[in-house]
Amino acid sequence: MNREISVSSLQEFIDFLDQQSKLNNSFYFRGEERDFKQTKNTASGFRWMSENSLQYGEENTTFSRNYCDLLKMRQQFFSEIGYSLTKYEVENFIAYCQHHGLPTELLDISENPLVALYFACQNEDDGFVYCFDKVLFSTIPTQHSLIKDDISRQSFDLLGFGTNCFDKQVLIEGVKNVEKKKAGATITVSFTSVKELMIHELEKIDTSLKKLSTSELCQAFVENISKVDSDILPYFLHKPSVKFDRMVNQQGLFVVQQYFMPDVYQKLLPSITIKIKEKYKARILEQLDYIGVNQKFVYPDVDNIASYIKEKVAKSNNLVE
Repeated sequence: MNREISVSSLQEFIDFLDQQSKLNNSFYFRGEERDFKQTKNTASGFRWMSENSLQYGEENTTFSRNYCDLLKMRQQFFSEIGYSLTKYEVENFIAYCQHHGLPTELLDISENPLVALYFACQNEDDGFVYCFDKVLFSTIPTQHSLIKDDISRQSFDLLGFGTNCFDKQVLIEGVKNVEKKKAGATITVSFTSVKELMIHELEKIDTSLKKLSTSELCQAFVENISKVDSDILPYFLHKPSVKFDRMVNQQGLFVVQQYFMPDVYQKLLPSITIKIKEKYKARILEQLDYIGVNQKFVYPDVDNIASYIKEKVAKSNNLVE
């Protein structure tokens, strides 16, 4: 269940997280500068899909973009700039796309709560730091490694809805996820035990289900799971084999948001939401600057360092003699 608190200073923020640490609670963090409502904690690719629908026919019927559009953009981007990429940039091409603003199924998160707080304090609306319990995350299975020369095969369709090949490993991870949430400890789940449990439950279902196709079953699953705030499916982490410049300071990594069908994708539910009211943002940014968490730290490129210095001098009351 999501718990929400408010803080008015950096010290208050640190004190709260210190309390959580003493309770052995460990989180990944994401900061958002305002309440994005239905698209909060949503990968840029899915936001792009919902904001760029298509219209066809005389009646201008609206159709949502789908996962294939993300793959198409990725392939076109590679065809334009692939010649200039290093081996490591090719191996981590989806992360490279995310780094340069191309919509993907990746959502940026951080292991550093102060970086998340910095992002939450941008803009002039109430900001939010979302805390995701680490126990609910799994690393991407080895068989889904993205180190492939064929860019068209680099995707994070881990649940198989884009390939019509639902992976049994995801079922296992789902059961692990539920059990870890209940017990707070790592457990071992075999595919045999999952299969036996599924067979037992399926025997209770009317035999008319046998007439349904795989696609119909998948659609029924999606329609039901999308109606509830549930984190039964695991959250998969993607850690690139090399980190791009800003990822180092930001202690960044990615959570992979799973696609089900147009306008339906995996929900990412925080365990704790920390609200920062707009009136406290400027002061908290000053406090973060005192300890070195600022624009030039978060974005350590030449343009952002210049921008930071320009703004810093403009705010200074000291005259240069």
